Amino acid sequence: MRKFFLLCLNIFLLPALYAVPLMQEKITVDGLLSEGVWQKLPWKSSFTLLGTSRQAQAQTRFKTFNDGKNIFFGVECDEPLIAQVRKNDYSENSPLLWMNDSVELNLVPDGKLVSFYKIIVDARGRTLDLLGQDDNTDRARYLFNALWRSSAKSAVRFHKNKWCVEVSIPLGSMDYASAMTDQWRLNVGRNRWAVKGGELSSWSELPRRSHVVPKAFRTVKITSFKAAERLVDLEDLKGNVFRQNGRQFYKVSATVHNNTASFRIFHQNCTLTDVKTLKSYKASSVIELERNSYKEFTLTVPDVPNGEYILLWDLHANRKEKPLFKRMVQKVTLSYIPMEITLKRPAYRDNIYATMKDKTIEALILMQEGKGSALTATLTGPDQKVVAVRKIATSTGKDRVIFDGSRLPDGNYTLTVQCRQNGRELRTSKRIRVLPYRKGEFFLDEKGIPHVDGKKFLSYGWYANYPRETAPHYNTYLNIAKFSRIQSAVNSVRNAFINQKQRSLVIPFQDLSGRNDWKQFIFKDPDTRKKGLTPEQKKKIIEFVSVISKEEGLLGYYMADEPECRDNNPAWYEEARDLIAEIDPYHPTFMLNYGPEGIRKYYKGCDILLPDCYPQYFEDGSTSRPRWAPSDYAKLTTSLRQAAFQMPQASCWPTWSQDKKLRGIAPTFDDFRSQVFQPVIHNVKGINLYAYFDSQRFSSMIITPGEVGRILHNAKEYLLENSLPNGVNVTTVPHFAHFQAGLKRHDGKYCLIAVNTSGEKLSVTFRIRSAFSGKFYPEGAKQTISVKNGLFTDTFLPNETKLYFSDKALAASLEVPAVTRQKVEDLRAARKVKGNLVGLGDMFCAEYDLYGQHKKYAPGIPVITASSDSTFYATRRHGSLYYLVDGLKDPNRGEYSWKPSSRDKNPFVQFKLAKKSPVKEVRLYTPCGNLQSGKVVVNGKEYPFVNNGKKNMISVLLKDKPVTDTVRIYCSKFSYPANRPDIDRRLLTEVEIF
Repeated sequence: MRKFFLLCLNIFLLPALYAVPLMQEKITVDGLLSEGVWQKLPWKSSFTLLGTSRQAQAQTRFKTFNDGKNIFFGVECDEPLIAQVRKNDYSENSPLLWMNDSVELNLVPDGKLVSFYKIIVDARGRTLDLLGQDDNTDRARYLFNALWRSSAKSAVRFHKNKWCVEVSIPLGSMDYASAMTDQWRLNVGRNRWAVKGGELSSWSELPRRSHVVPKAFRTVKITSFKAAERLVDLEDLKGNVFRQNGRQFYKVSATVHNNTASFRIFHQNCTLTDVKTLKSYKASSVIELERNSYKEFTLTVPDVPNGEYILLWDLHANRKEKPLFKRMVQKVTLSYIPMEITLKRPAYRDNIYATMKDKTIEALILMQEGKGSALTATLTGPDQKVVAVRKIATSTGKDRVIFDGSRLPDGNYTLTVQCRQNGRELRTSKRIRVLPYRKGEFFLDEKGIPHVDGKKFLSYGWYANYPRETAPHYNTYLNIAKFSRIQSAVNSVRNAFINQKQRSLVIPFQDLSGRNDWKQFIFKDPDTRKKGLTPEQKKKIIEFVSVISKEEGLLGYYMADEPECRDNNPAWYEEARDLIAEIDPYHPTFMLNYGPEGIRKYYKGCDILLPDCYPQYFEDGSTSRPRWAPSDYAKLTTSLRQAAFQMPQASCWPTWSQDKKLRGIAPTFDDFRSQVFQPVIHNVKGINLYAYFDSQRFSSMIITPGEVGRILHNAKEYLLENSLPNGVNVTTVPHFAHFQAGLKRHDGKYCLIAVNTSGEKLSVTFRIRSAFSGKFYPEGAKQTISVKNGLFTDTFLPNETKLYFSDKALAASLEVPAVTRQKVEDLRAARKVKGNLVGLGDMFCAEYDLYGQHKKYAPGIPVITASSDSTFYATRRHGSLYYLVDGLKDPNRGEYSWKPSSRDKNPFVQFKLAKKSPVKEVRLYTPCGNLQSGKVVVNGKEYPFVNNGKKNMISVLLKDKPVTDTVRIYCSKFSYPANRPDIDRRLLTEVEIF
């Protein structure tokens, strides 16, 4: 009864969740707050100064409600110095608006705090819309996308001792996911500049002087909001400019996904707004979509000139007032090109490589003007002599010309196409390079399939480090070294290729200063990337690339790691990419971005996009991004570039959720397979894993990447093929909109990849378009699936990935997924040895931090101290000591072990047990037998040991079984072998106490 009373008392004392009520009353946004609905609502006030709990001198109060279509805010700002309110004349959507007296409205539908929305309204009534996105550094920092448009209506009114703001924000301007609930985070902030130094305050008490702390915003309930009713997605925006009857048009299409359970009618609007003149051009139509369906729709915008535009693709609900239901915002460039040459072959960089089997020159001539005219296509050589001519008597507007390039000598060629139209000449040209052979030369074929030395190449490897052992499936290494000398770079690339059979991606922007200074940026000051390439930078790129490009082990150039986080200028990378392609036509450039906006912003600065799509996994089974995000990233990157790679999360990231309530975990076996095979479905051609130095402490990541790599290696010929367009359709029970499936064909045989990205068990019916009948064999070929007229059904566990092959021998060469899954569980179980008083086994990153860095110990956790601790980059926060109890006796990385400082003359490590216990044995695991002698000290008694045989495990027996809670181990004599991998030059990898 007492427990029940306390439970009831606790519930009673919990603060009530503030509601944003549903109120179906119309208001006029005029800043007066005169409608009756405002009088019914309570004020929320008690604004505190940012970074403190002190009340603001000039208080602010607000009211808010929603009508199911918009969220409304009424805000009153007390101001005794009303004449001093700052109202500088900034433009609409200016990033400087917050420097005026202003109000900041923050809405966070995303419970994982990966993104949030901010609308700033200044004292002149002008607004700034910002979409804040987590910068992927696990530091709760956000980058702002000013491209987002809320279409908020706002009005400001001034009174004698206050000024008021009234705002309506369409719910349809924001994006939603199925996991979102009616509980959002919300904050109203104020920037007051009427007083010297400013007074910045907030409704939520914020821990620092910033309005950008979503994890500290208060939680509210958006009454009547249901994410399931708003799951409509817009994607695959495509457009082209054409002219007809003297007018210019922009034909644009997008795919609309109706993932709701209701039939929908939308009023579809496309608005193009010129970024310079702000003039808008529009087109609209009415569309219908069945529930749980998708369809591509097209609109044609008339009379729109060339230029830069903000494009809004809006869906409005089919109601009288047509409220905004869904929005896609993108920046587009419109450019009318009357005549254009596109090379279909060679498909990559307009170059013919020596190892290409097909050296045909096939050009597609697209004509916006001149249809019906006679065309002349002329191929001239390096000496300007005509090599060949092709004539087309009557252009269709889409014509092809073909030349034999197999016998052309090395050199630069020019393809020129010309015609006469209405008395004027139309002419365009394209340079084609025929290149001499170079070992390791890279090119893409017309399918976007990478080739190295003429052979198909499916890249698979790690970021920053690689395994000690060589394996045929590990063939790529992303080297982020800042080299002091060019010879160091040459040696690094050469050694990785010769010793590990791995081709390197290297950063081409190297200062080569002669000093190893890891604190310096590549090219030192990152501000130099905010304009164009400087002459000094060009010189340094030419110096480095001219030498390193001759290395056979070079795969390509790593242009940037999330440049959007550093506000770099995209044009800088575009210039650098063009310069590198000119110096070194044999190796591609790669660009890493962490989100769709960064991809769109920087994709022209590379040949191959390599985004790092990290779903971020938490201990409750949730993710920060949806589990199908790798598919979304893949579809975007392959729409922008001929080929794309992807960087899956192969480690525990982040340590904690943004609200610090959930611990991050490493991907499971099924999580990892999902991340890899989703992008493969959507035609990604390479995988680079983040990151080896972080991953090898987690059982799933020790085993799974290698097993997945073997699949990629064995099934490469299938997996590099593009999935057949609409080759397979699926129906799931229960319905799930984001099930991913793709059908690939090679030499008349099939590979079907299917990924369940839901957390539910699904029954899935597959419909293969070719009406294939025969047998499919899942990995391991232990099962046979009969396919009749393209139909079969299978059951998928939550998050499960399956691969089916019509080639039984290939399927049999792969391991059954359940076997690999069991290997992971066996390793995890083996790391927790029964009877070991200090063994913790597999741990989260959060646990390493809690015990090693913050000294916060859960029950049963030993307290470990040492005389010194020589740490690495990966262990600098939490030290190395808790790697001595994680069950990895022979770890793959030097980080996961302990080594004293070189200045430590009498090193020891000490274990404080959770409780006093009898101790009968201490086992010390030392790589290469490095620990040669020492002593265990318990209750003041010494138990010496000598490792004469240089064994990797030393057993120290305590025959009197002392009862103690403290065990100290002194390391008296030890040595480290020279010229060995770092793990072999450590002292202890594990300690067990029984």
